[in-house]
Amino acid sequence: MASPALNRLKAHKAPVLSLAFAPSSSDTVASSSEDCTLRLWDLRTEKPVKAWLPNTFGADTVTSIVWSERDEGSIWVGCGTRVLGLDVRGGSGMLGGKPVVEKEVAGDEINQIALHGDLIAAADDLGDIYVWDTKADTVSSMKTNHTSIASTLLFIPHKPTPTILSGGLDSQIMHWDLTRKLPKSNLNIRDLIVEAAEGDASGQMFNPPFVNSLSLNEEGKVWAAAVGDGSVFVGRQGQDDGARGGKKRKWNEEAWEITALGGEPHRAGASVVEWAKFDPTRLVSGGNDGSVRIWDASRAFEQGEQEEEGATALVETLELGEGKKVNWLTTTERSGKGRVVIADTSGDILLYDLRGPPSNTNKLATLQAIRSAIRSSAPTFIPSLRTINNSTRLFSNTHIMAGKHTVAVVGSGNWGTAIAKIVGENTAQHSDVFNKDVKMWVFEEEVEHEGKKRPLTEVINEKHENVKYLPNIALPEGIVAEPDVVKAVEGANILIFNLPHQFVGKVCKQLRDSGKVSKDAVGISCIKGVEISKDDISLFPYTIGEELGIYVGALSGANIANEVAEEKFCETTIAYAPKDDKGVSSDTIKKLFHRDYFRVGMCEDVAGVSLAGALKNVVAVAAGFADGLGWGDNSKAAVMRVGLMEMKKFAKTFFPDVRSATFTEESCGIADLITSCLGGRNRRCAEAFVKTGKSMDELEQDMLNGQKLQGAGTAEELFHFLDKKGKTDDFKLFTAVYNIVYQGLPPDQLAENI
Repeated sequence: MASPALNRLKAHKAPVLSLAFAPSSSDTVASSSEDCTLRLWDLRTEKPVKAWLPNTFGADTVTSIVWSERDEGSIWVGCGTRVLGLDVRGGSGMLGGKPVVEKEVAGDEINQIALHGDLIAAADDLGDIYVWDTKADTVSSMKTNHTSIASTLLFIPHKPTPTILSGGLDSQIMHWDLTRKLPKSNLNIRDLIVEAAEGDASGQMFNPPFVNSLSLNEEGKVWAAAVGDGSVFVGRQGQDDGARGGKKRKWNEEAWEITALGGEPHRAGASVVEWAKFDPTRLVSGGNDGSVRIWDASRAFEQGEQEEEGATALVETLELGEGKKVNWLTTTERSGKGRVVIADTSGDILLYDLRGPPSNTNKLATLQAIRSAIRSSAPTFIPSLRTINNSTRLFSNTHIMAGKHTVAVVGSGNWGTAIAKIVGENTAQHSDVFNKDVKMWVFEEEVEHEGKKRPLTEVINEKHENVKYLPNIALPEGIVAEPDVVKAVEGANILIFNLPHQFVGKVCKQLRDSGKVSKDAVGISCIKGVEISKDDISLFPYTIGEELGIYVGALSGANIANEVAEEKFCETTIAYAPKDDKGVSSDTIKKLFHRDYFRVGMCEDVAGVSLAGALKNVVAVAAGFADGLGWGDNSKAAVMRVGLMEMKKFAKTFFPDVRSATFTEESCGIADLITSCLGGRNRRCAEAFVKTGKSMDELEQDMLNGQKLQGAGTAEELFHFLDKKGKTDDFKLFTAVYNIVYQGLPPDQLAENI
């Protein structure tokens, strides 16, 4: 059950990326969003008092906010590759003025900035760390970098020269010497986790331990890290007083103590962490599981053998509900009490106040906690009467239909049948919401079954198994194979498209001409591809939607069809945000797809989800080449890093409104890329391409039962599109894959061509 907030501010039209309280005020907070705006809020009135519109930032997203240490009227922001200085007292009325100062600082999009005196540091998407000396007006970069995206950084106020601590999607925490511009030390969080598992690195990490956020305590001596596997780590330089518990490690020439906080970690990646400003012993973390957790870090380095069994640092958990993820949070002390301010992926800002002294163990307000607070004076997060009104408004847009939803699946290949299995299980389980029967369009063909040639639809309906494309997997009885695509969709108001992208146009034309697609229908595209010509690029949710006159969202993720069908745990991302949902709410879509083994995350970035699912196939082909050549894990990691950068760059170049976080935080982005490069069909066929010398057409017949390989086809379409735009040199990996598959470039020249 979601815990009700004190209030929910309708802050931005897109997800909020950063929050920051003014240094000496518990009522003034700044927020930035993917809608390319920056707003200043007075929390006493819960209204904005100043706003900077997209034209201030050149339509770049403000990804990070830091208030000036010397002048509370000034804010520094990271915006694209620039750092801007803004005067909050300038402008006209509520409209903020132009930047007072602006500096090109980084080589790629800045993820976070940090401030110390005259120095501003920036971490960017290429993994680089930059430092701008605002007094001397010089920019320098470190001599080495993270091998993937640098996501977070902070200054450690050493004297006479500060140092920098940074974290990245390479799972590294790096401690930088600003004089030498080299790391003093570096720690691989993945190594810590493997070591804790007694050296077993063979198991799959469903949530890779990316370092997403860092925070430094008030004394500047203990740091905390929010990690992609859901954990929160704390560390400090090694003590000589025999302190118990914290694992002492040698970071190059530095000794540090590092430990993970006890208690249940976040169920998905921990996205942000902050030392609580209302209590120096508390840490507050937010996660992609939609929860906020308060930790007691006072004994972080004392959890040794003498500690009571079952002792935990976790004080309380707050569930946001609604399938939202925590993008950012910040804390303050207000009138002797603690306040937590949270930004989830809705664009709203949520306020939670503590009741009682902040130093007490405080509980977050669930409905149960509110009732118990009436019976006792236990300290708790407590909402005002506005909570009930605001909680009601959260669900006011949900439309209750008189009838049940009818679902149809268009496509029955390997992935299409796996999705149909999930949908069929959920329509049966939620029979109060959905009609149990789900028609699945099957392109009719004869198959050899039990010594006879029979129509595939007949076998599926009799055996409840797709014996050709998903053998040995039992399908729910409600799945009905239908050879006529028009009959399959007739009467359905939720259409799921999952067919090879080469056939989308023909099928949509047939459906449009039939007039049988309901005007009240909505769709979800599970097609991992893009439609590209020399002159244009379009995404299948948009193409299908325009052809049929309906809204179509997108589903994509780290989802290998056979593993999904075998019910091996995985995550997926669904982008769904219609202006008119026709009675099919986001919650309904999630209910249709979510299973214990198939965890669904909801977002609104249809373009980003679609592009990530298509472009990763090209990168997976390159990874397969590396495997075929026997280059090893280091080489493949380099291919994946370059590929991720090109995926994000392509999306930002041709679809400027996509969210960077879709590629770096969602299952459809980095997780799907990792999975595809480790075990997907594009990787396997590319490896065979190198080892056997066969063409991709031959390998499709031999290895995929004639199904089309999307990675190679997408690479060809991308090349001709980029060539027409004069941008092939900007996307060297995409171009190299095309040249190897279609132009005879030797695969062993891959490295020198990326």
